[in-house]
Amino acid sequence: MEDHKSQGEDGGPKTEIGALSYYIYATEFISAFGDRMWQFAIPILFLDVWADSLLPTILYTFIINLATFLLMPICGSYVDTAPRLSLMMLTIFGDNVAVFVSCGLLYCTTYVEDNDDLLWMMFYGILAVCVPGQLMVNVGTIALEKDWVPIMTEKEPHALATLSSRLRMIDLSCKFLGPTAFALFLQFLGGDSETRIRWGCGIVIGYNILTVL
Repeated sequence: MEDHKSQGEDGGPKTEIGALSYYIYATEFISAFGDRMWQFAIPILFLDVWADSLLPTILYTFIINLATFLLMPICGSYVDTAPRLSLMMLTIFGDNVAVFVSCGLLYCTTYVEDNDDLLWMMFYGILAVCVPGQLMVNVGTIALEKDWVPIMTEKEPHALATLSSRLRMIDLSCKFLGPTAFALFLQFLGGDSETRIRWGCGIVIGYNILTVL
């Protein structure tokens, strides 16, 4: 009986966790694809808002990475103590709010492109929501891969390595699939800077609306 269960994990979802694993893989792909696309889109679209300066893109990337470096240990400790279901709901909600607000503000820059002060205010607003949004993405990944998966596979230890490695492969694949898809859409749909910004924001927001539905 034990041999049959182990064989099922290798050859197909014949165990309890096997049937659930496909749902986990699909959820991880949908979530990771959208997150990677969003992470790529914001700094790229800054190049259209500030066509003569790399400073906003540099500042954004630096501050996001610095905040992740400084705050993720605290967030990781919170993952260990927070209720799992509440934590996952919080990360999903926070991530989507950050995407909608940041893309909404970026979209609005097309209407105030001649007002440099207002553009910088919008930049700071985007940064203010993207920092916690990125932390939410990272916390959600930790909660799923390091917490939920080991608990789900307690009764089937042999499935832990398989689930963890495949989730990691999905995340790594989305690192290039998300940005590539976004860049291709933008290349064919965008003409001038204003059009690219509006289409780019629309693509990211539209994808997130579809995943929520």
